[in-house]
Amino acid sequence: MSDDDSKRIAELDFARIDVDAERAERIAQRARLDLGRGPSPWRFGEPVLVAILVAGVLGWAIVKVVELLR
Repeated sequence: MSDDDSKRIAELDFARIDVDAERAERIAQRARLDLGRGPSPWRFGEPVLVAILVAGVLGWAIVKVVELLR
């Protein structure tokens, strides 16, 4: 980050987070561990599982409607 960006961020005057120093350090450490890691595989797996479930329910509903119309 350039000095100009740092100055502009400082000018924004964000409200200070009301946490003690120990908790702030734990939050920072946790954030550092996640930095640079890719998204979780679950982020892509969950929509696939939901799509399979929805397709199954939709297929079942279509079969039941066809049975009803016969």
